[in-house]
Amino acid sequence: MELEYSVTSWLEKNWQKLLLVLLLLLFVVLGVGAFILQRDKIKTRVADKIYNFEEISLKEFHEKKIEATELWNRYLKLLEEENFHTSFSRSSLVMVDRFLAIKKVDLAQQALEVLIKKLPSDPYVQYFFYHRMALVYDQKEEWQKGLDVLKKIQSLSVKIFPEEIYFLQGRMFEKLNKKEDSQKALSFLVKEFPQSKFASLARIYLQRQQQN
Repeated sequence: MELEYSVTSWLEKNWQKLLLVLLLLLFVVLGVGAFILQRDKIKTRVADKIYNFEEISLKEFHEKKIEATELWNRYLKLLEEENFHTSFSRSSLVMVDRFLAIKKVDLAQQALEVLIKKLPSDPYVQYFFYHRMALVYDQKEEWQKGLDVLKKIQSLSVKIFPEEIYFLQGRMFEKLNKKEDSQKALSFLVKEFPQSKFASLARIYLQRQQQN
């Protein structure tokens, strides 16, 4: 009885404070709910735009209905409407790969320079974009720039296809007449990844270098 009286007495004295706490909790719950709803709307909107880009723009480019520059302009418009999301990565890389496939190397470089500035801190995402940039420099015969990008890749916390990176290093060093550095990269590749297809290519390069 005394306990019941104490609780009742406390409520009579503190009901305003209790009401305030309950209202605050209600606002927090409503705020979180609104945030989640808004976040889901944004995800849906972005997913729809990426889907449209892949199913319409990339398809039209593949069917040669639009030029490479038009494809890139459409992608730029998408970037203007939405901040870069990790979900953009796949369509971005497909676009760049198609530019490289048709020898639109300058356009591929332009796209990568824009996209790399917008990349999240995710090392997996960074790897694939840096990798494409290294291929761009390789095709443009700007091998020192390519080596600089490969060094960036090796500094990342993830190692996805290290054997290819060592092969590219070895080949670029050779192009720059840095035979010793080339042999070091290629020999490491053969030693650490002997079953790799890049190791087979590295052996050919090493054999040729020994003959010269």
